[in-house]
Amino acid sequence: MFERIVHFLKGEVLFTAKDGFFAEFMTACQAEKAILKNVVVSGEGITASVCWRDYVRVIRAAQRSGMVLIVSERSGMPDILNKYKKRIGIPVGVLLFIFILLFLSSTLWSIEITGLKTISESSFRAYLEQANVKQGVFLGTINCNEIESYSERYGEQVLRSTVNLVGCRLYVNIDEREVIPEISGRKRYCNIIAGKDGEILKADVFSGASDVHVGDAVLKGDLLVNGIQNTPGGATLFLEAKAMILARTQTGFTCQTGKHIKVQKIETSKNKYAIRMFGVTVPEPSEKIACVSMLSADSVIFPLAVVRTHEKVLKEERITLNDHKSFLIAFTDLAAAAADMMKSIAVVDCRIRVQANTQVSVEAQFVCEEDIAVPQYFETINKY
Repeated sequence: MFERIVHFLKGEVLFTAKDGFFAEFMTACQAEKAILKNVVVSGEGITASVCWRDYVRVIRAAQRSGMVLIVSERSGMPDILNKYKKRIGIPVGVLLFIFILLFLSSTLWSIEITGLKTISESSFRAYLEQANVKQGVFLGTINCNEIESYSERYGEQVLRSTVNLVGCRLYVNIDEREVIPEISGRKRYCNIIAGKDGEILKADVFSGASDVHVGDAVLKGDLLVNGIQNTPGGATLFLEAKAMILARTQTGFTCQTGKHIKVQKIETSKNKYAIRMFGVTVPEPSEKIACVSMLSADSVIFPLAVVRTHEKVLKEERITLNDHKSFLIAFTDLAAAAADMMKSIAVVDCRIRVQANTQVSVEAQFVCEEDIAVPQYFETINKY
């Protein structure tokens, strides 16, 4: 492969030499240091090939020996350049393209701001623009240390900032100060109530007086741990009740699927390609198209990106399902609905009932073990 590339760059000329003195021609070529390749002697003369640079030497050797040269074929890069040397539009276009790339590679393409929590990104960008930190400015005018100092003067919310210039992108990370909530002078107290109906399995009370025992059945909202206690001396003591009440509960889910549903099928699907420059994609893709950046240049001299957009045209159709397919769809919806619940609590039993009439209904009852303690806060007023 490498030899082919070198051969293409050097170029080659295939010629036929006739009507002269063969021996003198070969001696003259040797004297001119012209290397002949693939030499074939026939009745018409000598056929050989030579690299483009040595062909001028072959011409001088032919003139000294009286040979006539007839060029059969030219190939390689020198021949291409020789053909288009009078067409100034091509070299001008190449030079203009290189100039545009060099110009664009010396400008700022995008600013990525991260770490903002309470500060609006649009207001912070406007603040940076006041210091001429915006898209399109020359990279030589950007000083990361100055931008860090300027960003930290935005307000009291900014604790520190980190600015890095990578290629033609500016990354700004903002660390905001943590807002410490004001501590109220009025203390809060609470009881523990039941968040669900269930049967008490275990009650660990850390603060307060328990009003339930293992085996008791409770309803949602029932008092489980009292945060108000009466001391033997007749005084009332208010506490922030804390407890873990483990109970056996039941949670139900029902999902239904009709036998006639609307679906969207892919009618056509194709890929489209675009170029992204200065944060703008040309041509601009549709919002419904998923964009994938195939070739981006974050830290190289050519800040370009080739974007592939996959476009799908959907067609809506109405189809009829049998009981088996309807059950699969309803069961999938049921599994998705119960997935979050099963991540946080322990499921010890499950009962599923299926009904199929005009539509398929899947009903599931989960028996779970979970903490049903929910704090119920109240406040007291000191009259003294």
